[in-house]
Amino acid sequence: MIRRPPRSTLSSSSAASDVYKRQQQVLALKMADDGGMCMTLHQPWASLLVAGIMRHEGRGWTSDFKGRLWIHAAAAKPIGVEEVEAHFKQFVGEDVPFPKQYPTSCLLGCVAVTEVIPQEEYQARFPPDQRQSMGTSEHIFICSKAKKLPFALPMDGKHKIYRMDKKLWAAAKKQFGEA
Repeated sequence: MIRRPPRSTLSSSSAASDVYKRQQQVLALKMADDGGMCMTLHQPWASLLVAGIMRHEGRGWTSDFKGRLWIHAAAAKPIGVEEVEAHFKQFVGEDVPFPKQYPTSCLLGCVAVTEVIPQEEYQARFPPDQRQSMGTSEHIFICSKAKKLPFALPMDGKHKIYRMDKKLWAAAKKQFGEA
């Protein structure tokens, strides 16, 4: 059996690397068994989030949620699409394709929420050229691993983070080849 050396003999960067690896393992487990948790966003932000173009989502409320979060597009018709796309082009470049359509009242895909941080911490950690949040929301959801469903699934949304219908959740996972 190979034993790990005591922490006192490890460099701080090695210890930090171990912490990061553990956090990634926990996130992977939460992604595998997500429980069908979902959040509704207005368009065009919902589509930009599942496309991986937007990675920071602002909210007026906080959450301790981490892991896979399914993204639902609200029923409201998209407004200000050109302005929003122009804002996000500065983060991804001109060669990244933006969605051609912004469907409403449907499940679009999912992201991994890695953390939710207060606005003050967001301002301190992310330089202005990396701040994607368009407003001054009190809390920012930091997201990664965006994954768009091949076919959007019609559904009604709710407020904040909620558990979606089990049949709809199963249909979404099936599109990703998950049992």
